[in-house]
Amino acid sequence: MIRTLALPLSLIVLTACGQESTSRPTSESLSDAATASSTTKYASTEAETSGLSLLDHTKFAGTVDAKTVAYIQYDLKNLANWSDTTRPVVLTKFGAMVGLSDVNAATLGQWFMDRMTYIYPDDGQAFEFKLIVPGEKKVYPASFMGDGNHLVAGSNKGAEMFDYYQSVRRQGVEGVLLKFNGQLIPFLSPRTGVMQIGPTLFGTDDTLDETKSASHRIVKSIFRLGVLFHESRHSDGNAKAGTFGFAHVNCPSDGSVAS
Repeated sequence: MIRTLALPLSLIVLTACGQESTSRPTSESLSDAATASSTTKYASTEAETSGLSLLDHTKFAGTVDAKTVAYIQYDLKNLANWSDTTRPVVLTKFGAMVGLSDVNAATLGQWFMDRMTYIYPDDGQAFEFKLIVPGEKKVYPASFMGDGNHLVAGSNKGAEMFDYYQSVRRQGVEGVLLKFNGQLIPFLSPRTGVMQIGPTLFGTDDTLDETKSASHRIVKSIFRLGVLFHESRHSDGNAKAGTFGFAHVNCPSDGSVAS
């Protein structure tokens, strides 16, 4: 069991994740479009995650390499076994920031599952999905082009996809489908939870070798979990402000952060 992980929890939300992609999808020809029913029924906006374990819930694209899967599963196991009773003030402040009345392994795990599900590699290849046009009973292939940014540890694609979806609704688009391991998954909101893992999530000294220092493995795991939680926070928004995705902004020069 992991106890008293000495990490300022606010960094989980505030640590920068690098340059977010701003490319726009490019539709393919009509001849490549697949016919779709305009009466397709979808599940509720937020998937039911209660009772699922972190490992059962988190899905990896088949193109994610085995090493990456092993590291992230190790990190999720650490989160599931985390405990810290030494910093109640810090945990209370963190809970208030992310909407948790009690911060523990179970509530943090559920918070993560409510915001992140599908993990893809950030390998510079196009990120493909499909646009549903009920008026034409067609589904059009589309993609975000890879930006080849090797400085990104992770990126949340959900807010970007939802932003694009909102911009093309006036053109008759009424839904988005993820391409995931040979299946089409309804993309219903940023909280569908879509993330790409970049190369800088892992350091040259990262290891899962149990003969190496346990404290070193845990410290590196904390960093990776910080990235995962940071990207998950991009699945949120502020209804009152009419925003979604919590885009990066410059911190105030005096070091303060608005509540």
